[in-house]
Amino acid sequence: MNTREEFVKNLKSKIDDWNKEIERLEARGELETEKAKLELKEKLVELKEKRQKATGKLDEIENASSDAWENLKIGAMLVWEDITDTVSATKESFQEGLQGKEDGKA
Repeated sequence: MNTREEFVKNLKSKIDDWNKEIERLEARGELETEKAKLELKEKLVELKEKRQKATGKLDEIENASSDAWENLKIGAMLVWEDITDTVSATKESFQEGLQGKEDGKA
């Protein structure tokens, strides 16, 4: 990811991936208990806020001068890491709950 164009392309791709994961989590919410649905709804709000922040960083990078984009890249990478971790943790948490139901534990 040396060039701005490569970085932007990768970040757009990642945002698309996050959108798909958010959609999957929303669909999975239909299978959850009421308590789990509320927890998932809270996580989805958090994910959507973080996704919006990532989209904002992407816009900043696309519109930044050649010199400024390198500084913005660091902030974007931190946002990228944060949302990736949140998506993974949310998926893992609700996958465990779903598996528990399938195993008769929930």
